[in-house]
Amino acid sequence: MMDHRPSRKTLFTVGAIVALSTAALFLFYKRMSPTAPEHITTLSKLAATHFESASYTKIADTGALREALLAQAPITTPDVVLDNAIHESLVSAIVTLLDIRARSNADEYAAWMRQRDYTLSDRSALPQHRQRLGRYYYLNPEAPLGDRWEVFDASFVAELRDGVLGNSRPVGITKAADGIEIQYGVLRDSASFEDAFMPIMVDLIQSAALPDNPSQWTWTPEIGRLHWYMSNSYSGVPHWTPPDTLEKLIDRYSEVLCAKALIVIMNSSNRAIPTMFSFYYDQARETWNLLYMFYTNTDAVQGGPEF
Repeated sequence: MMDHRPSRKTLFTVGAIVALSTAALFLFYKRMSPTAPEHITTLSKLAATHFESASYTKIADTGALREALLAQAPITTPDVVLDNAIHESLVSAIVTLLDIRARSNADEYAAWMRQRDYTLSDRSALPQHRQRLGRYYYLNPEAPLGDRWEVFDASFVAELRDGVLGNSRPVGITKAADGIEIQYGVLRDSASFEDAFMPIMVDLIQSAALPDNPSQWTWTPEIGRLHWYMSNSYSGVPHWTPPDTLEKLIDRYSEVLCAKALIVIMNSSNRAIPTMFSFYYDQARETWNLLYMFYTNTDAVQGGPEF
């Protein structure tokens, strides 16, 4: 029988999402030796040791959770003039998202999505997209496809309640200062979400000066940021579609404010799960739309988030 486990991707890309520009790739590989997989393994181990030894803010205390996220000054590209109310609205969306996922209730999550005018993705019911059905596909490799709700409900519960492919139910976020980073950038006429954050990534890579031998690495603030960009990643499975896609908003407004939240989540076994959230802002609705979720540099799970 074929192995239907969600694939793990070793990515040498910013945010572990899309390819870098040619110039950024040159900078990246110029500073990384040919033994990049060894670098990634070392970064993962350093991150686990660092974050799992730190205390964490409980997600159930949503007030403290909000304060912890707001305490981290956002990083912006030069073309962003950030309105504080918009930043606070992003933090509110993240708090709600984490709070619902911590309770692992598919009905509650669906109600939140529908309140924001999201709909269940049509593609989750199509045979050609079986490989994108997350844990439903893993649990039912030979079964006929269920309806869209059955696919989402089974996958969401299997990830967060039953722990299929690892314990990813979040109970807290790290209190380590280098375990939270929120970035903002503006996307203009581009198919690549990561283009909005290219100046941030290039600045980081240009400043990276790590020893060639990973055995000589120790945890530093620089390592704390670099581990997000050089990682083993489990890509998420989106089950819900926002009312307007990123592409539609770019066509409508020519530019769209985008955000990335890099947050080290702690599970109930006190294992660190670095998690990347990607959002884009709908200025007409005044809401942040969730685009991506990824788990990176962790062996606490063997599959990506269902969202």
